Amino acid sequence: MASDLGSRCRLFARYFISARPSYRRARRLHFVARRREPLLLVPVYKHALWAFTWSSDTPEFGGQLARWRVILHIAILTFEGFNELDSLIALGVLNRVRKPDWRVSIASPTPRVRSMNGVVLESQASLQEACEADAVIVGSGILTRDIVADHALMSQLRLDPSKQLLGAQCSGTLMLARLGLLNGVPACTDLTTKPWVQEAGVKVLNQPLFAKGNIATAGGCLASHYLAAWVIARLEGIEAAEAALHYVAPVGEKENYVSRALGHITPYLQSPRLANPAATGSR
Repeated sequence: MASDLGSRCRLFARYFISARPSYRRARRLHFVARRREPLLLVPVYKHALWAFTWSSDTPEFGGQLARWRVILHIAILTFEGFNELDSLIALGVLNRVRKPDWRVSIASPTPRVRSMNGVVLESQASLQEACEADAVIVGSGILTRDIVADHALMSQLRLDPSKQLLGAQCSGTLMLARLGLLNGVPACTDLTTKPWVQEAGVKVLNQPLFAKGNIATAGGCLASHYLAAWVIARLEGIEAAEAALHYVAPVGEKENYVSRALGHITPYLQSPRLANPAATGSR
């Protein structure tokens, strides 16, 4: 029985992984097991599987024996004319989660993009990869109005808040609005972009962060760490978000800084987090 179960489980695993594009592109499959025995694979979330061993002498299942998980991918959409603070602060804070199954990438429509101040970044992921990521942050920039007017480019952004976390920073909110993802949802943005977002039929709030369900928006460049912390809290737990914020906070102000930041994001964490908490470093 155990042998037959193991064969069927391994067949299921091959089918399940090959059938999902995100699995095919995963750079690393993280598998830990104490011994080679048949496995029962149980889907937990769309990009995660728990693997339980089955033994003829100990038929009970033990979650401590094995785990099989695929990398969680967070993509930061970054376009020509991007604002360095919006994309790179988020990149730095998100990368404070030090786990082998955690990937953060700059996603762009071209191999390289130049910022509003002339900084050139190389893309780490395509727009197609970003659309299938677990979480997407839409960055801001001085050319956002041109981007939303580019129908060919906008048609590539097939984002789905029912399947992924979506965040927008400053003028990135205008992109979500034009994609029809903010219908009936108030949002935050910067003061320059505010009238354009309002023209798109979205109510703009006078606060740094707002979230509803799987969509969050932030206004002001230095609110980007709030947005990044919200993503971490949703995916890895509030403890991981607190640790990431503590690492980047100014020395001598860490407690107040973290407390203020958590005060902005905790009201929007009623939705269940998507993964188990992770221990992160601090300094």
